[in-house]
Amino acid sequence: MQPVDPAGIEGFHAHIYYNPETRPAAERLREAIGAGFAVQLGRWHDQPVGPHPVSMYQVAFRRRGVSAPACRGSCSIAQA
Repeated sequence: MQPVDPAGIEGFHAHIYYNPETRPAAERLREAIGAGFAVQLGRWHDQPVGPHPVSMYQVAFRRRGVSAPACRGSCSIAQA
């Protein structure tokens, strides 16, 4: 994998993982994120999809106001 120039990163995304027992908490978190931040909320995936081993949804956000080191280890870098 080639190193990424941080100046070229336009946005990030995070995956919120849940299971049937924690879905209500994931719903509350999704509502709070959507109400409090300028983000794009992805579809609910109540079954594993692609490389994601459990149910999840994605939250995408622009780089403005977020530094790459702040997300290291908990965010996937998405080149928009």
